[in-house]
Amino acid sequence: MRYILLLLIINISIFAKDTKVVFIQDNMANDFRKAQVFDVQKELEKYKNIDFKYIDTKGKISMFIYYLDKYIDENVDIVVLGCGDSQSVVPSLKKVYDKGIKVIILDRGVDSDKYTTYLSSDNIHIGEIAGKFLVKKLNQKGKILLLEGLAKVDVTQKRTQGFFNIVNKYKDIEVIRVTGNYLRRDTIIEIEKLLSNKVEFDAIFSQSDSMLSGVREVFKKYNKSIKNIITVGVDYTKEAQKAIKLQTQTASIKFQLGGKETAKVIEHLISNKNVEKSIFLPVEFVDINSSYQIKPIF
Repeated sequence: MRYILLLLIINISIFAKDTKVVFIQDNMANDFRKAQVFDVQKELEKYKNIDFKYIDTKGKISMFIYYLDKYIDENVDIVVLGCGDSQSVVPSLKKVYDKGIKVIILDRGVDSDKYTTYLSSDNIHIGEIAGKFLVKKLNQKGKILLLEGLAKVDVTQKRTQGFFNIVNKYKDIEVIRVTGNYLRRDTIIEIEKLLSNKVEFDAIFSQSDSMLSGVREVFKKYNKSIKNIITVGVDYTKEAQKAIKLQTQTASIKFQLGGKETAKVIEHLISNKNVEKSIFLPVEFVDINSSYQIKPIF
């Protein structure tokens, strides 16, 4: 009985102190990044002992590094990072980790092992899924527009790598590469350039559904139908689900926000439980048939 009471006292003492958690996010102008922060926040609301705050660094790596350095000396217990550059953050990340602050890397990797855990999906596989689908739909012949995200994040690099792992096998597949930075507005600018220069393509692999939404806006502006173009996005938002049902988007690859999994890691860290160095978040292909059953991420 004394042993049970001692365990209860220990657990109460662990949770009595507020745990300070800070989520430093790359850019909340990105629909996915914004939803990801609020998904983590929602999951952490279940724990009354957690003091949670987030920082939107507005796509500026200098601001991201500033806040990462700032929280070294502010008695923060856990930082969650959504990085915009896999290399530039490494020196500050090392200082944070060496200080004893727990570091959770969420979906965008870093060129370092100075973190507590990394929650991620297989982004090479995502690129391969898209490549195989488009090649098959095109009967191995045609022009594909590859809409890439931020150049300096591993998510972009791996999705591109996986995509080319597939399409490079087919001599009659041509690829046009455009950078949309995972942002609707940047994509709109780039697609308007293509259409004004009368560049044509048969299919699109967009590394986020937000960018694909920007494509649809431009096509509508130019009174062009997108239904004849095979389009695959990533994330599977409500907007993408609606577009798939309307057949203005062919498919999406569901990419989890990771809020529930991040909250579980934080809970384990507070309780001094071991956590895996790497935690895998599965993905799921969605087309018009499965879009009626599979729930969007936001």
